[in-house]
Amino acid sequence: MKKGIDLSYANKVINWNQVKEAVDFVILRAGYGKNNIDEKLVPYAAACIKREIPLGLYWFSYAYTPEMAKREAKYCISQAKKYKVTYPIAFDFEYDSLRYAERKGVRVTKQLVMEMTLAFCGEVREAGYIPMVYTNKDYANQYFNLTQLKEEGYAIWYAYYNKVCNRDDMALWQHTDSGSIPGISGRVDVNIAYVDYGDKSGWIEEAGRWKYQKKDGGLCKNCWQEVEGLWYHFDPEGIMQTGWLKEEGKWYFLKNDGSMAYKEMLMIKSPIYGEETYIFAADGHMLQTNERGAAV
Repeated sequence: MKKGIDLSYANKVINWNQVKEAVDFVILRAGYGKNNIDEKLVPYAAACIKREIPLGLYWFSYAYTPEMAKREAKYCISQAKKYKVTYPIAFDFEYDSLRYAERKGVRVTKQLVMEMTLAFCGEVREAGYIPMVYTNKDYANQYFNLTQLKEEGYAIWYAYYNKVCNRDDMALWQHTDSGSIPGISGRVDVNIAYVDYGDKSGWIEEAGRWKYQKKDGGLCKNCWQEVEGLWYHFDPEGIMQTGWLKEEGKWYFLKNDGSMAYKEMLMIKSPIYGEETYIFAADGHMLQTNERGAAV
């Protein structure tokens, strides 16, 4: 088990070195609603990264459609990419979220909340992060299907303020909102993590072929993955690909080391046409010049 805290603009940290000694991880509010970034995200995230405190994020939702929830996930992911986020990214839909939707004339049902939750978490997973859902006893009963979420592989962050929790299937338990942590002025939410979310990402070589393990320990399969600023593509078996790749009608080229060509001109040898020059855009797709794409 790991001990951690979640923080937002409402918490005042006065000594990060003391915080580091007291906790194993920190989850920060990245923002809320339509790309409103928490005013403490940047300094608090920087402090965590500097001291190598494992970091997670959450987004307070004001969505009332699945598409809005998906956009909120993208806002949060854009912030996560600025930092080393190894703990989950959580969808936080609670009382104020509900009141906002109702003021907009939306009747909030369990089905709607689940659709928004799945939209948010799906976007997070697709981006290579660990999705998580924050809830409490009240909303777990009224608006979430925790069984379905667990079957989808989404972690549960459960708020239940007691010495003993009434559930045993959560990944994180927020057991108090009145905790005391050295280095923080005032009360703070304190959590217990039952899952080790240490960064498990890295390259794996198997019989001369390369695979990439994501932060949660799973392999990248049939997808793109960014690694240290470069993009790689992996087949359905998780094997890193090289050479030409066609996706959604566009051609990309994966160099011998697997990295995608972008913003560059490359001389590529073909057994039929010999060596030809190709030009690749900033997003990596081949810019069409002659009928094959080679530069004229």
